[in-house]
Amino acid sequence: MTSTRLFEIIYILLEKKKVTAPELAERFEVSVRTIYRDIDALSSAGIPVYCTRGKGGGIGLLEDFVMDKSALTEQEQNQILLSLQCMAVTEHMDAQKLLSRLSSLFQKDDENWVYVDFSRWNAQGEKELFEQLKQAVLNQEVVSFDYYNAKGEHSRRAAEPMQLYFRGMDWYLIAYCKKHKEMRTFKLKRLKNLEVTKEHFKRRDIRQIKTMPELEEHNDLTVSVRVDGSLGFRVYDEFEPEWIKVQDGAFYISFPCSGQEWLYGWLLSFGPGLEVLEPEEIRQGMIDRLELMAGQYQNFPV
Repeated sequence: MTSTRLFEIIYILLEKKKVTAPELAERFEVSVRTIYRDIDALSSAGIPVYCTRGKGGGIGLLEDFVMDKSALTEQEQNQILLSLQCMAVTEHMDAQKLLSRLSSLFQKDDENWVYVDFSRWNAQGEKELFEQLKQAVLNQEVVSFDYYNAKGEHSRRAAEPMQLYFRGMDWYLIAYCKKHKEMRTFKLKRLKNLEVTKEHFKRRDIRQIKTMPELEEHNDLTVSVRVDGSLGFRVYDEFEPEWIKVQDGAFYISFPCSGQEWLYGWLLSFGPGLEVLEPEEIRQGMIDRLELMAGQYQNFPV
């Protein structure tokens, strides 16, 4: 919030020429002392801001100050606008407002050169869930929900939501699980029947948590597969280029992974267009699952 407030202060000073510290304190809902610390920070950064006392005094900028020439390089301006665009994806109102203002201030008419959308197609329910969780995080409200883990187990959880976390192709909720009394990571797609309670909590420090245990990658296997050439769209979507070799119209791929149950479901999703070559344990695991699936249909009435 501090960096956002500093840019807002500069914009206000450019627009109004002069304001008082109490006015800024009321605008940002902080103390006057905090505003003076912000002014010191701006001055240290090379912004020509000054304070005058007495009647008609206040905080202002030297005349003819132009922010994009005096404070930020072209590259820095573009980086700031891109960061704000990414924040705006989560419907952060301050980010969207500040993006519009800074785009005008920097005289950037093409700030929408990139569009970021983390949601899936037709994912209105997910957007509503995301918005509810976002508000619960900001308001420090305990949430409860049904959760289905990777083993297919279902349970009702109560948790203190700390952070929404995007990794790979999915959103996760980092929260303190009251059932297990520790920080846990919940995949939003498996989170159902969310309820935001009226119970509030004191936010815990998660800065030291670099990687959630559920998201750690234990790539203790190298799996080799053959994929039919007709599935090239999936090969290039889901595998790294250095893992892929093309031979006789087919893809031969060797990739690192863990031997968890999800691996089989993912490999089976390629249908008959994929064959596991090695290791033998994964190949046999595929055979076992295919035989089980076939057995379920052998006595099915036609």
